[in-house]
Amino acid sequence: MRALLTVVLPFFAPLLAFLAWAHLERNAREKLARGERLSRVETPWFWLVLAGSILAATSTLGVHLLSHAEPAHGTYVPPSLGEGGRVLPGRVDSK
Repeated sequence: MRALLTVVLPFFAPLLAFLAWAHLERNAREKLARGERLSRVETPWFWLVLAGSILAATSTLGVHLLSHAEPAHGTYVPPSLGEGGRVLPGRVDSK
């Protein structure tokens, strides 16, 4: 699974995005050549706004879910060296 997410997906994602764009562009050009108007979904602005919205929502959700926030109230104790040279991680002590 890790190889899929870190190697395969980043490799093929741009290719799939390009193929989708090429398909939509070809369909739009054919429609314009026949003298038909493009609908809103067939214009690039629709897809740009949609992609931007999805990326913003995904980023916001990812930051929210992946951040391990400490309690908002308390005293921050920085990392320090303990007995035997062990590093004690930083923490927030409640008041």
